[in-house]
Amino acid sequence: MNFDYCTFPDAGNNKCTLSLKNITAPVGTAWNGTGAWISLYTNPTPSDQNDVLGLRLNSNFDLFLFRKNTTNVSLYFGGSALTTNAGSISHEGYSLDFANVEENPPSNINLSNPLDGNSNSTTTQIFRANATDNVNVSKAELWTNISGVFEKRQSQNLSGTGTYNLTEFTESSLAGGWYLWNVRFCDNSSNCEFYPINYTFEVVISNTAPSDANTTITPTLPITADNINCSWTYLDSDNDAGTGTIIWYNNSVEHFRTNISTTGNNTIVSYTLLRNQTNNFSQGDNWTCAGRTNDGTINSVNWVNDSIIFVSTPPVIYFVENTTMQSITANSFENVTISFYVNDLDGAGTVGFNNSRINLTKTGGSEGAPVYNYSSPSSGGCFDSGDINSTVANISCSAHVWYFLSAGQWNITASYNDSISFTQNTTHNFSLASTTSILISPTNMTFTSPVQAGDNNITSNNDPVVVNNTGNVAITSGNVRIAGQNLTGEVTTTDVIPAYNFTMEVVNSTTSEANAGCRNDNNASTVPDRNGSLAKGISNSKIDSGNHSNNNGTAGIEHVFVCLVDVPLGINAQAYSTLSLGVWVLDVV
Repeated sequence: MNFDYCTFPDAGNNKCTLSLKNITAPVGTAWNGTGAWISLYTNPTPSDQNDVLGLRLNSNFDLFLFRKNTTNVSLYFGGSALTTNAGSISHEGYSLDFANVEENPPSNINLSNPLDGNSNSTTTQIFRANATDNVNVSKAELWTNISGVFEKRQSQNLSGTGTYNLTEFTESSLAGGWYLWNVRFCDNSSNCEFYPINYTFEVVISNTAPSDANTTITPTLPITADNINCSWTYLDSDNDAGTGTIIWYNNSVEHFRTNISTTGNNTIVSYTLLRNQTNNFSQGDNWTCAGRTNDGTINSVNWVNDSIIFVSTPPVIYFVENTTMQSITANSFENVTISFYVNDLDGAGTVGFNNSRINLTKTGGSEGAPVYNYSSPSSGGCFDSGDINSTVANISCSAHVWYFLSAGQWNITASYNDSISFTQNTTHNFSLASTTSILISPTNMTFTSPVQAGDNNITSNNDPVVVNNTGNVAITSGNVRIAGQNLTGEVTTTDVIPAYNFTMEVVNSTTSEANAGCRNDNNASTVPDRNGSLAKGISNSKIDSGNHSNNNGTAGIEHVFVCLVDVPLGINAQAYSTLSLGVWVLDVV
């Protein structure tokens, strides 16, 4: 009843079965007694030709090394091969020292982290496993399909005891998805074993698509000699590193593309296209930069774009000619003409006078400033004053400098803009002189109501006297002055109404006061006789400089009411006037 053979299975199985008294058990089971077979090593790698190292326990210690092929089993010993059919046995005698041989591979393998089927969002995974061996475990290997192929990723040499042998491996920067893993333990006799099944785990990455701030091309008005730069901001709420793709188009045809690494959220993506033989920039070329980023998983939703048009080398204004001192024309405007040279390498014939401008600004500000030559049809214009040479055109522009513009330094800006390029010169200025001037209306005051000797507080029927400031100097309070003459009878010239019988008062032109000018609240001023007295300032009179045509009651204007305070007794009823002694004088200082 002793069965002293080990039946080798078919070619599809690498394990041998042990038979004793019609009892079948897997190799690795210890049997006592003659004729029993013990498997010392079973190769777990089916692709390898070495399959089973076996020991038969009988009167001789026979060592068997089985190798398989598709049809038979071969026994190798001492370099000689004995071939038998599958299901048969072969053996040779061999001396064996049991003290130096481990009979079993590592067992009780446990995969503890990550657990089978686990899902988590960690891109760095720690793998833990342990195993037990009857003597000791010498090595542990991590096998995964992280690379896309199930293979050995890491190996650690161990010097532990035969029990537990906890081992850790770390893998970082994992992409999202499902993975397989297992650990293979080996002992000192090169007996190796996996955990019976591969574990799975999933890395779940919650990812938000990046976005891009709009692209910007600089310079915005490039000339053909410039390089051009495209940049945009990579925005990613997950702060993922990524890649920016930039595409340059010339007149809608793709010219160049490249990828640029981005380190994380709020990264500037930038690329400069250098002018060279490949990147040949010409006037009128329309270049577009398109940008898009990817955070390693997801593209930004949209492309962002910017476009520019190349222009020729811009013209230069290098000479401005004008007089350094200007004066106003009272109550009107002075036509100020300024000439400047425009140098355009495309030729003087390309310079259009209608694209030329001058702009006058006052240091410290002024009413009516700034003054443009093109602000209205009545404000002047520009014209061609002839070419200086083949590339330089002489342009003249005139602007209307009105009487109310403040005295002082005025700055000149001469500019040229042909919608493709723009240039200006701001290096010149001129001084506007101070001019004091007024205009009075009406110039003839009348009292037409019946006036009797002894009458008091009689007002003129054509009040008030309107004093307009027609210069650019403000008249301060009390500096509107009056000097009068006595009125004499036009028939009896010895009858006189003295000048000091009249008063003048500054009152708002819209007053409803019946006796405006007649010593109201003691604000009226007596008219002095110019024959014996100096001119006298009218109380509270002042005239700011400004455009009196606004007629707003304050800008460049003052209103003076005249009152005949007392008609002397004893004079004849007749017309009285200044025809004999001369006019009254109203002036400003």
